[in-house]
Amino acid sequence: MIKLLQCVRKKPALSDSEFRKRWKEYGATLGELAEELHAVRVTLSTTLAIDLNRQITEERGTVPAYDGVAEISWERGSELMEAAEQDEMKKRIAKLRCFQESFLELSTSSIFLVWEEVVQDKASGKDRT
Repeated sequence: MIKLLQCVRKKPALSDSEFRKRWKEYGATLGELAEELHAVRVTLSTTLAIDLNRQITEERGTVPAYDGVAEISWERGSELMEAAEQDEMKKRIAKLRCFQESFLELSTSSIFLVWEEVVQDKASGKDRT
């Protein structure tokens, strides 16, 4: 499985509730685009504002957690590459970036492609350990 991961930070002036509202809108737009890119799955995760997250960060000395993570999955990378090369799709991706810039701090966010290898998946009943 090929995945596009986007780990995001909200603009500092944005409240958590406003970020969550915009993030949900972003997810709907992202889902439409992902379908046109022949993706098989899209997920949005929002970081929990709980003490355990702060404690983990402090104990490990890591940077603060991202505000959200978006994942788009494809069975084969060729599906993504073929669709993304179309001129109309390039325009749609550019429009999505403008939406991102309206509420995300892109300079402190990250976006990258990964190959997913499932080690354990008890939720699906397919334990691969």
